[in-house]
Amino acid sequence: MSLSAFVFQNQALAAEYGSLSGGNITLNNGDQIVANQLTSGTLYAINNPYNNNNAVIDLASGSSVTSDAASTGSAQGIILQGTSSALKADGLNLTVNGNVARGLVISSKSTADLGNGGVINVTGVNSGQAIMVSGASTLKANAIEINTSYATT
Repeated sequence: MSLSAFVFQNQALAAEYGSLSGGNITLNNGDQIVANQLTSGTLYAINNPYNNNNAVIDLASGSSVTSDAASTGSAQGIILQGTSSALKADGLNLTVNGNVARGLVISSKSTADLGNGGVINVTGVNSGQAIMVSGASTLKANAIEINTSYATT
């Protein structure tokens, strides 16, 4: 007599979200965020504003974040401004395009751990910064690819 056992794990399908804002944000592996909201005239994908302190933003593994304001507007990918907040990701694909484009903004004693791999692509017409770290904040990443370029109008 033989006995076979099969274990089927539920496979979560990747989801697509619009802009996310606030405190704690948790994604599943492979999820996508496509910016669709403005704050102070700037298109953003993920916004952790100043008043959302100690937030945890977990982007899981293989997630993609896109903020595309074309060549006429300002765009930011991930804004981490809540004091002592934390961002965690692995294999993140971050793409930001705009007249003024910023990929990842970390401030206010916050931390970002981008894990292993991933890519940040930023294209700006007037200016483009892939990563901005300030205000006693920290960034940790291993083998991440960063590309910046100027777009023509």
